[in-house]
Amino acid sequence: MRGWHRRMLWTDTGLEWVPTSPNIPDLSSVLGYPMTGLGGQIGGFKHGIGTKYPFRLLTFPGVSAKRLQQRLTQMNIPGILFEEKSFIQYNGRRAVGVYTTVTDYYSLRPTELSFYMMKLSAEFLGTNPFSKVPFSQERLFNKHVGSTAWWEALSTQGARVNVAAWVRQWEKQAYAFRETTKRFWLYK
Repeated sequence: MRGWHRRMLWTDTGLEWVPTSPNIPDLSSVLGYPMTGLGGQIGGFKHGIGTKYPFRLLTFPGVSAKRLQQRLTQMNIPGILFEEKSFIQYNGRRAVGVYTTVTDYYSLRPTELSFYMMKLSAEFLGTNPFSKVPFSQERLFNKHVGSTAWWEALSTQGARVNVAAWVRQWEKQAYAFRETTKRFWLYK
């Protein structure tokens, strides 16, 4: 379904970006938010809040940047390159994380990375952090995702969850929705 039409990018508009919050200071963080926001909600991932790279810089406690970069690269997520990057932490100390560089905006499915981050959280922890969270966290998570189906799979399967199969299913659903709504489109 990728490439079904050319999407307009913000940079194509010629408009100036106005920061919407301290954590969304620039276009990089705007794109990073759907890429890593859900992946950092539960499980242990940090996604750059408090650094110069909000929602673009990934770290995980006890996992080296090199190992994190290797595992993320092995996920074969289209349109993203994972690169080790030094940064200054909120406490002034230097550290190394993994920066998410977009290499192809037209093959990128921004939210896909977050779902792999969830799988990796369970892998890195050696236990499933999604199996025992307060209902309020589960409910908020499901509101963001838009259904409970993913949560049920993630909370029972943890590191064994097949993210690629879910992405294929969601892509098919998105395509079917596009096809059934085409007659209502104002622009094609």
